[in-house]
Amino acid sequence: MIPAPMIASTYHVPKDYDLYALIGYPLGHSFSATYFSQFFAEHGIRARYQAFELREASLMLELIQAHPRLRGINVTSPHKQAVLPLLDELTPLGQRVGAVNAIRVERRVGGEARLVGHNTDVEGFVDSLKSRLSTLAPEAEALILGTGGAARAVALGLEMLGIRYRYVSREPQTEEVLAYTDLKGEDLADRYHLIINATPVGMPPRQEELPPLSLEGIGEQHLCYDLIYNPSPTRWLSAVSERGARAMDGLEMLYLQAEAAWHFWQG
Repeated sequence: MIPAPMIASTYHVPKDYDLYALIGYPLGHSFSATYFSQFFAEHGIRARYQAFELREASLMLELIQAHPRLRGINVTSPHKQAVLPLLDELTPLGQRVGAVNAIRVERRVGGEARLVGHNTDVEGFVDSLKSRLSTLAPEAEALILGTGGAARAVALGLEMLGIRYRYVSREPQTEEVLAYTDLKGEDLADRYHLIINATPVGMPPRQEELPPLSLEGIGEQHLCYDLIYNPSPTRWLSAVSERGARAMDGLEMLYLQAEAAWHFWQG
């Protein structure tokens, strides 16, 4: 966590440069700063990008106040839903997902900030998956591992692609969400051929863990998509690959949603 008194001195922005930021906790795994720093350099954009580890989403308001040239924020786990009460407006897509990963900071006269939330994960997910759908049977259904903000974006993306899906959770709260123990090998072999990990399992500090989903029934007919991109492959992707499944990580999605976030920040 960055205590409030330290936020103002955490990062110095050169004169006449804008600042863009990533907030979440933890952030040691993120490639966003590298991506945007290279993007700004290649396009001659006078801007800097910095990651801020914030344990509490509410600290975002202090960060914005401390950095008057902050123009845009990326939001990652665990704050994609927690930041919603802090926003002044949600785009229609942000409303549909119920979670945001991009916030535009609109500065008013006097420095007051107006915050607009959006979700670019949906676009990144859909665009990264489209070219691979031909490898699946037309009747294949999907399992989304997790029920958080990333999982909601995945669900909307699957709806846009016309793919039926079910959420899976360790402790399902509704009838629409399956428990991991509900799924048998024959379910995976015969029905659910697209499996998306939208949980932090496999990401530091949990990189040695696998989602508690049985590997029985997973084979060549499966496409397994882990939204995690660091490490790559995750232990789960390595395990399903050994069983013949096609595996993809979240790096392409990261780049696609980052590009969409840049356009959103520019209005």
